[in-house]
Amino acid sequence: PSGGVAAHYQPSQAALNDTIRDVRTFINGLERETTPTRPFRHTLDTLIATMQSIQPGNITLAVDENLARRISPAQEMQVLQILRESISNALRHAAPSSIHLSLQADAAAQAVLSIADDGCGFDPAAQTGRGHGLVNLGIRAREMGGTLQVDSAPGKGTRITLRFHPTYPP
Repeated sequence: PSGGVAAHYQPSQAALNDTIRDVRTFINGLERETTPTRPFRHTLDTLIATMQSIQPGNITLAVDENLARRISPAQEMQVLQILRESISNALRHAAPSSIHLSLQADAAAQAVLSIADDGCGFDPAAQTGRGHGLVNLGIRAREMGGTLQVDSAPGKGTRITLRFHPTYPP
């Protein structure tokens, strides 16, 4: 029957959109706090658990704990927003079997956040959709003095890389 597949997925899409709205509200509430009440790693774990409750999947996380302690609360909020948007985009558009998140220091002690998925990928140069997700990610990166790189191609998955200097010294 025509429309059967779309009708089958419509409740799931509505639930996904509701949960994404809940995650955004949660993170926006965190932005109002001036000092973190929990370690950044705990907040990252909570974000991942929340996103996995939206759509079960394999989301893994590797964090340099020493680097995480050097990130200011303002930087934490930007990183969380970038992660939330990136994971949300992957789950909504790419149908990945796995997403790997990494927060590590490079040789110059710069923070490198990587969000990589094995989904369907896309051509970043050809994106003219309704959303402003990638533009917003770039704005957030610039607001924290960082750079954002999006590497993707149809059939090749997507890797989003944020580079920035942590506020606190080592």
